[in-house]
Amino acid sequence: MKPTINHSGKRQTIFMKIGIILCYLFLTSPSFCFTTKNSCHLLPEEDTTVYEKADREPRFTGDRSWISKRTMYPSHLAGKNLKGNVTVSFIIEKDGSVSNVTFLESFYPALDSLLFNAVKNYPKWEPAMINGKPVRFRKTQGVWYAGKLDAVNLPLDPIIAESFTRYLQGLNKEKEAMASKKEIPAEEQLKKVNNLKEQLGDDATVREMMLTNIKKNKANLDSIVKAQAILLKLDAQGTNQLREIYNQELDGKLRLIENLGQEQFITKFVAAELQFRQLELDKILAIKKLLDDEFRRYFEYVVLKE
Repeated sequence: MKPTINHSGKRQTIFMKIGIILCYLFLTSPSFCFTTKNSCHLLPEEDTTVYEKADREPRFTGDRSWISKRTMYPSHLAGKNLKGNVTVSFIIEKDGSVSNVTFLESFYPALDSLLFNAVKNYPKWEPAMINGKPVRFRKTQGVWYAGKLDAVNLPLDPIIAESFTRYLQGLNKEKEAMASKKEIPAEEQLKKVNNLKEQLGDDATVREMMLTNIKKNKANLDSIVKAQAILLKLDAQGTNQLREIYNQELDGKLRLIENLGQEQFITKFVAAELQFRQLELDKILAIKKLLDDEFRRYFEYVVLKE
């Protein structure tokens, strides 16, 4: 007679063993929370935040011409005369590698892909640091295509390129702000008046200082324009146009200061701040229109040097 096999008991034993194993895995898991007197001890989670400001931003220590060498205007597009910006956003990981490359601005697939692939294949950077620890950091990279085979895509330095992108964004914001022509709040005006008096002196001193500075710039304008014309590769006509743009700004400021008079000059000057800002904005926009594709060169060789 064959012995009776208790399958039910055998299954129970197997289930008990599986339960013990699962219980052990649960208790030894790093995320297991053991509560005693309302306290819970968890291993700290890794910081995956993507920062845009840091104690020390990422540093690229490789070939400074990494982007320019890989984004040259292709010969097979020579006849198309394509002009435009390509801008991408990307993340520098904690180990310095590049990830999450995405387009912020694109205009032609064949040219878009050049910058995309160049950024995607960046060698490792020195990562951003906060409190002495590496963190993830978001950056942007842009390239301007001038539609020419021998055109230089300026600026070459990725740090300058990012600064240029921000500069253009700042110009657009300034245009919007000036279009709205919002008056500066009285409290803010008073604060600026007090700061100017504290730093520069009384009404007569500040007025004379500003007039002297403008007149000095007008006296040196020819040499300034000639030096910039060489850097910007301007012909005679372009040089004359650049000189006229500067003259219009200086003459406009001179008239404003003279019209404000001497009495309570600082207070009137602060109240007229929007008019001075408009003159400066008009100058930059006129130069941008004059230089067109070469405005990047102006930013790198003039704006950054001021």
